[in-house]
Amino acid sequence: LPIARQLDTKKLKTFNLRYDHDASPDILHYRNKYRPFSYHEPTERRCTERFFWMRNHMLAHNISVALYIDSDIAMLAKAPALPDGCDVVAGMQHSAPNMQWDTVDWSVLAGASILRLDVLDHYLRFVLSMYDPEVHPSLLHKAKHAPYVTDMTLWYLFAGCADERFAADFGFNRSD
Repeated sequence: LPIARQLDTKKLKTFNLRYDHDASPDILHYRNKYRPFSYHEPTERRCTERFFWMRNHMLAHNISVALYIDSDIAMLAKAPALPDGCDVVAGMQHSAPNMQWDTVDWSVLAGASILRLDVLDHYLRFVLSMYDPEVHPSLLHKAKHAPYVTDMTLWYLFAGCADERFAADFGFNRSD
């Protein structure tokens, strides 16, 4: 069954991610490797960190699937409906023509998403690989031509590497 049909809304529990306590070793590792390529720092670093916090919370509380809604999305956006047969809807910041690899306007919004723990874990390993041992050339390219590398940039790159259909639809350069 699609994930949305498996969710029992009566059993949903809410939690707020808090950044005011000690960071785990994986978050400290990310902070050590992270390079600011945006105008809004440290906010952009924290936007990616929230997925580490979320994964750690899911692990600590034995949660395998979570609905994530960012605060601005919860306040300002209409909740999307999942089409029949879909497990997730990826938010695209722009239309397909503007999402082409060559535009360097790489953005996939995860601010309103249903995330499985295994997918979140793969994403975070991907994030760390983009900075370790050195910054990945695609991030350097984006920093030079469109200097706002955000969590949405990393979700775009992750989706393009993980799904051939996404890569093809948006002219994603998987060799880079």
